[in-house]
Amino acid sequence: MKKQLWIYLMVAIALLYVVSAASFLQPSTGDTVSGQLTFNISCPGGNATSATIICTSSTNGLAVSTFSNSTVCVNTSVSSTTINCTVETRGTTDDNSYVCTGTCYNGTGSSESITSITIKVDNTNPICSMDTNVFKSSTTYSPDQEWKITGTNATKAYIKFGSNGPYQMDEKQTDIFTDTIQLPEATYNLVAYTTDGQQTTYCSELNSIRIDKEVMPIKVASAISGTGGAKAGQSNSNISLLVIIGIALVWYTRNKK
Repeated sequence: MKKQLWIYLMVAIALLYVVSAASFLQPSTGDTVSGQLTFNISCPGGNATSATIICTSSTNGLAVSTFSNSTVCVNTSVSSTTINCTVETRGTTDDNSYVCTGTCYNGTGSSESITSITIKVDNTNPICSMDTNVFKSSTTYSPDQEWKITGTNATKAYIKFGSNGPYQMDEKQTDIFTDTIQLPEATYNLVAYTTDGQQTTYCSELNSIRIDKEVMPIKVASAISGTGGAKAGQSNSNISLLVIIGIALVWYTRNKK
């Protein structure tokens, strides 16, 4: 019986320790953050007056990168057990594994270590671009036109035609998003954008594009190369020149005789 009581007592003490440990309420382990970040800290010891935070990363042997609150965060809330602490993440290296720790302080001079969390910092804006040789304002396109966006660092891309959409595009290959949207014949303003889940970047808007079923789709792949059309035209010109030279040689040989 005494042994059981001892076990229950040890479990109760362990639970009390877990419950009373200072912790981050927000953000949570695994969250992706950017910009100015507010940590919501639980300091259950009571009479919490201030807190400090530091986040450190050294993934894959890279140089250590850190960010922290520039000054001690003072408790200005009504609650005596929670503190909000604002930290600036911009200017630090993007990384998937920043380990954040800290300390809660109370009015009696005692302190509590805050249970660590691991978060991802991502302040790099994705790129959003369309081939300006193919996609232009005041241009007519087929309903079967393939729309293509380059979205470096993006996880998703969207396209919108006036009030139609936005439509999520397919990631054809890494950083390349394409889609074919069957639209009624009309004139639209096209808006496209990419996102990495944190930041959003807009491509240049295309104004007054026309969808017309009588128009053939433009082959984006050949146009994107930027040289396909020029080489074809140059090849045709060379052939024509050779034919003219050949005819001239035949005429000259016959007249010479």
